[in-house]
Amino acid sequence: MERRIKKYFIYIFILITLLLAVISCDDIGTLIIADNSEKYSEINVIIDGVSISSGGNYSFGDVAAASGPATKTFTIENSGTGDLTLKGVPFVSLSGNTEFYVQTQPSSPIPAGGSDTFIIRFDPNASGTYIGILIIENNDADEGGYSFSLTGNGT
Repeated sequence: MERRIKKYFIYIFILITLLLAVISCDDIGTLIIADNSEKYSEINVIIDGVSISSGGNYSFGDVAAASGPATKTFTIENSGTGDLTLKGVPFVSLSGNTEFYVQTQPSSPIPAGGSDTFIIRFDPNASGTYIGILIIENNDADEGGYSFSLTGNGT
């Protein structure tokens, strides 16, 4: 009988030791849910409710020469989960005909789910077809060099 008591005593001692070890652990009862999703930005340029894809085109149409500029407001949307950082200096740049120019620059960064606008003017000084390239360097992983052509006709 004494042997049996010693055996139970040893089992109880081991059980209590294990319980004390478990209770003293910091991680017991703590549930950690880690957000391992990567933040990303996603650029989209819109005018008149229509998206202009990178590599696309926007036409100012016919504008009377030397009668004053046609002005269009474009919107940059960030549908990503992280900030959209515009990297160029200036943020929106133009190449090609000087009849196209940026009147107002957007700000940077554009927060996730946010947007900002910029204004482009087309001011032809003579009759003819004009072409420019609009460039927005940014941190979008698949559209970091977002660009599209601008066209317009001076009449």
